[in-house]
Amino acid sequence: MAAPDAISSNHAVEVTTAVAGTIRRSLSLKLAIAGLCFVLSGFLLQTGVYAALLPIWGIGLLSVGTVSYALIRRTRR
Repeated sequence: MAAPDAISSNHAVEVTTAVAGTIRRSLSLKLAIAGLCFVLSGFLLQTGVYAALLPIWGIGLLSVGTVSYALIRRTRR
């Protein structure tokens, strides 16, 4: 019988692999992740024009990616 830590570790690996596969296959989720990266990089810059523009672009990408993924998922059901 496997140890409980090994079972939870295997489950965590399976979940991570499933999430990574879903992201790889979905353009909408890639847009949302790119938007999140833009927002975070804009907050890290903190000064200058790009510090203002990156979060704006990021929020747009995040919104488009999230809404399009939700609509696609809804129409497939």
